[in-house]
Amino acid sequence: MVKSDDVFITYKEVKRFGYWIWLIIAPISILMWIGAFTQIIMGKPFGSKPANDITLLILWVIFGIIFPTAFYLIKYKIELNNERLLIGLLPFYKKKISLDEIGSCKVVSINPLLEFGGWGLRFNGQKVGLMVKGNKGIEIILKNKEIYVIASERIEELYKQLNLKITN
Repeated sequence: MVKSDDVFITYKEVKRFGYWIWLIIAPISILMWIGAFTQIIMGKPFGSKPANDITLLILWVIFGIIFPTAFYLIKYKIELNNERLLIGLLPFYKKKISLDEIGSCKVVSINPLLEFGGWGLRFNGQKVGLMVKGNKGIEIILKNKEIYVIASERIEELYKQLNLKITN
């Protein structure tokens, strides 16, 4: 158990996107760096139909700097203590759920691509999904009927801790 803000944390999981995301991001980022260097620094047009320097500079900032930095900084976090469950895709999304708000929870099999259209923070019209890795999750139904599905690689441990807290 870890102590944080005078509350004992009984479960904590922090994950990042897997290597596969870098197989998509890295080539695009490298291409943007090469294009910006070639056209803006070297003064040679990049490609057969080169963009103007301003457009290339904007694309370089977005795809060469912001995207890779954002994906590097994103953390998937689950934290449970005696008062609340925190779930988040930091630094963009954080939800604190008081244990009193939880009506029930159960372990479910999930297919992020088919059920939610992908990984990360997703909404499928009925449920909010937070998934980075794994195909098992916990479906949490709040008393106000909101439903959250959170993926975990340590699903049994999380379920045991959460179920113990909400049934007491």
